[in-house]
Amino acid sequence: MKNPIALCAAVFSFLSASAQYHYPPTKTVDSSDTYFGVTYKDPYRWLEYTKQRQAETWFKQQATYTDSVLNKLNGRDELIAEWKQVDKQFPVFYSDLTYENGRLFYRKTMTGESFAKLYYRDGMNGKEELLFDPTTYIPGKTFSLQSFTPSHDGKKIGFVYSEKGAEIGTLKVMMVDTKQFLPDSISPSIGIGSWTFDNQAFSYSSMKSADSKDATSRLNPKAKLHILGNELSEDADIFSNASYPALNIDPKMHPFVFLDEDSKDYIFAGLGSSQKELTRYYAPAEQLNSKNISWNVLCKASDKLIHLEYINDDVYAILIIMLQTIKSWQRAWPIPIGQMPLQLLRKGQTG
Repeated sequence: MKNPIALCAAVFSFLSASAQYHYPPTKTVDSSDTYFGVTYKDPYRWLEYTKQRQAETWFKQQATYTDSVLNKLNGRDELIAEWKQVDKQFPVFYSDLTYENGRLFYRKTMTGESFAKLYYRDGMNGKEELLFDPTTYIPGKTFSLQSFTPSHDGKKIGFVYSEKGAEIGTLKVMMVDTKQFLPDSISPSIGIGSWTFDNQAFSYSSMKSADSKDATSRLNPKAKLHILGNELSEDADIFSNASYPALNIDPKMHPFVFLDEDSKDYIFAGLGSSQKELTRYYAPAEQLNSKNISWNVLCKASDKLIHLEYINDDVYAILIIMLQTIKSWQRAWPIPIGQMPLQLLRKGQTG
């Protein structure tokens, strides 16, 4: 930009003079809660109900007023133009490279593009093929690619696209060779947990809705199994509080189920959250299609395991050990499935 100092001066001038501006009025209400004998007033509680017309109108008024002020800043257009020029200098960006049965799948964002597209190659040096372009999928709509999971044979791929960058979207399945969609479509979804080894089914997370204004839409999700060609109403709930209340899964946790090619005799499940310490379960693989899976605890968050690798009947774990609350050490060792990690640690098996 030609004169960044002038722009900074304009911004600071705006901030110092903000008291001169007349913001849209915000009403207050007589609302309060009492917890343990203490009363807390909440005069702006009405703004929490974003579906109501009053709250929606208030947010639109605030946005309109903000735009009217920011659009008058000196140097604004010059700064935007400079950012666009800088953006054009970035190289092509690749991400989420996934290799299945000789095929390489990945996202690719070209210079100047805002959204990644889904590509694949037959082999590392094969011809690049575009599988899905979210910007042209439905004319007039702005989509982004959230996640993708190819089948074990590399012939099918499930991916989630969402509108305007939302975290939750629609799951579709495509035949890679023909680039044709299968009729299966799941919404709302955050993606596939794992394909079955016959490539005819997959696990996925099922939620109440994709409504970001609904505080309960993310609570008590279910891990389900979908067989290609079946109606969604036929999908079995294989891991959730609804089907397995004895597990006492926290409503805010995200249950998921997956298979591992290096440990095909078992199915595994976990609880997703921001916590880095893992919670995992396991069951015999033949129970995947049963109505009552015998889930067993493999590890709890209190076991301090942060990474697991599954090989046949053993699990290789990385454990955080806190010594004198000063040093954090990491150890890895094989753990027979069915034995608690901390029991092995107490026996001294930390090689």
